[in-house]
Amino acid sequence: MNLFEIVRRHPFAALGAALIVAGCGNSSSGPDAADTAAPAAQQTQPAQQAPQTAAAASSGQITVQNCTAASGGAIHLKVGTSELMIPARTILDVVPAGMQPPINKAAVQAELQRQADAGAGCPGKPIDSGLILLQDEPQHPLLDGRIGLLQMSPNGITARFAELTRNLQNNPTRNCQSMGADLMGCLGTENRGGQKTDVMYVITTDPAEKMRTGGPLAARCIIKDKAIQGCNLIEQLSGGLAIDASLRAGSYSTAGLRKALQFATAKVNGLRRR
Repeated sequence: MNLFEIVRRHPFAALGAALIVAGCGNSSSGPDAADTAAPAAQQTQPAQQAPQTAAAASSGQITVQNCTAASGGAIHLKVGTSELMIPARTILDVVPAGMQPPINKAAVQAELQRQADAGAGCPGKPIDSGLILLQDEPQHPLLDGRIGLLQMSPNGITARFAELTRNLQNNPTRNCQSMGADLMGCLGTENRGGQKTDVMYVITTDPAEKMRTGGPLAARCIIKDKAIQGCNLIEQLSGGLAIDASLRAGSYSTAGLRKALQFATAKVNGLRRR
């Protein structure tokens, strides 16, 4: 059974006591890396071109000028403790670290400009970032090429996602249905700051298939008007860095999700400064 069949056969109106994810701060709940990335992408655009150093071109890409060391067309950015060298053409958005929601375009532009004026974005002077959105050619049929990079501690959203999906794998609720031989889909509702989001967690039934967080291999899908809006793989990497890789619609399997996650992880790890 595919994702859309589960939603059609198990409408939210009939869920009754839906799965409410608890445990996040500020009256929020659930693993919401995807929700964090999307509003930032909609509300922010990188800063306008600075006269001397790092800036955002009119296309939305960041460019660097007059670096003391060659950048090779890459922008140097930091997420957590990880320094990354990212080709400018692949950068959709950057939100500087430390900015608190609600995040607006003007504030992001001002902070990027401040860091640019100080020479940030060049080798040895990465822009300290809380969120980076990338778009590149997908390297797996299930990936659409968009990856969010988020500053995240190991006990943050990814850890809560691991705990939630592990509990569902071990003790499926009545809102979980089989998706075939090795996946199940569990419908629920996340509540963050009083705003509810209908979701489906797509979880492997193979207990040997783990993510780096220790939880089972799983994807998170957002549902609106009883239709799937999109699915993501969320994983914690080393160096205070989490990734949020967007998935295409398609036939999912444990093997397919594993390969997609491996490609996305390898892509991000390949951007690390050596």
